[in-house]
Amino acid sequence: MRILLFAPPAPDRSGLVSVLTSSGDEAAVADTSAQASARLAQSRIDLVLLDLAAPDALRFLRRQPSQKGRAPIVCIADGRQPAASSEALRL
Repeated sequence: MRILLFAPPAPDRSGLVSVLTSSGDEAAVADTSAQASARLAQSRIDLVLLDLAAPDALRFLRRQPSQKGRAPIVCIADGRQPAASSEALRL
């Protein structure tokens, strides 16, 4: 499975990439919504893991078209930002 991890640089992110790749998945990383959108356009992605702690995570969600065949997006909630979690659910 090809997974795109959109999350701010942090020690947790590199650990998550290690777990994903050790289980046989391919993991690509993006720091910004522009990078994440470009990776989605350039290659086939099966799943997006989106950390809502990323500064422009909601911008990324807003720009994703609602269409059949799009990669599912799983959001990782940030307990310090309940409004962002609510907005992500709405989107």
